[in-house]
Amino acid sequence: IPHSVVDAELATFLSESEAEIAEPPPTPVEDSPDLGKLLEAAGDTATSNAWSGLFMRWGYQSEALTDWEACSEARRVLLRCVERSGSWNAVLRHQRPVLLTLVAADGRRVPVLVQSVDGDLATIGVDGEEVQLPVADLQRFWFGDYKLLWQVPPGGHAVLRPGAQNSDVVWLKEQLQLALGMPSLPVGSRVYDQQLKSLVERFQRIQGLAADGIAGPETFIHLNTVIGRTGVPLLQGNRENTTPARLSGNA
Repeated sequence: IPHSVVDAELATFLSESEAEIAEPPPTPVEDSPDLGKLLEAAGDTATSNAWSGLFMRWGYQSEALTDWEACSEARRVLLRCVERSGSWNAVLRHQRPVLLTLVAADGRRVPVLVQSVDGDLATIGVDGEEVQLPVADLQRFWFGDYKLLWQVPPGGHAVLRPGAQNSDVVWLKEQLQLALGMPSLPVGSRVYDQQLKSLVERFQRIQGLAADGIAGPETFIHLNTVIGRTGVPLLQGNRENTTPARLSGNA
């Protein structure tokens, strides 16, 4: 074999060897946590840890051990509980951190806190352990039940309907003007009149809600998102709470 051919092959070999040394192999992608095993390991504290984590997203502390205790605490800080059964898209439309009821292999119902969602990935808490995994993994153990917290108007009225007379009617008019991009106008009386009903219906249609002219949980949830109400955590594109408060379960 001519020396020139041997020398060329040797040079190629040495060049490839140097490249392999200079470029370390890629780091393998870490596998997603095994959600099934996390659910199996969840203990009696799963419910209290889920609610504690959810309240923390709102800037509060909670020592609630049950759903009933958590919802009672929520009322003291102008929050309310909502329990629904629906699709993942329904969860995303609410735009709030949420407790999903997942079903473990042994049939136990385990509440899991979904803190945030970024595309196809969700950051969740399972009995106090925080992990990130694909949304598809959640959906394997979820059959549509979920709970969330939402913020009522400053006066504490969870539902406003035509004929109501209170300070929250004035607040609703002001916030709808802001959400709908209307010029700032005198809000007038404290009465939920036909004009306000029309504004509520207009907002509901834009948000894809049932346009019944009654401002209830779904309407207030969407309104608080649109106006960027202070202290309201978002499921996607979350921002920091700017005026956190504190709640003790024994308060």
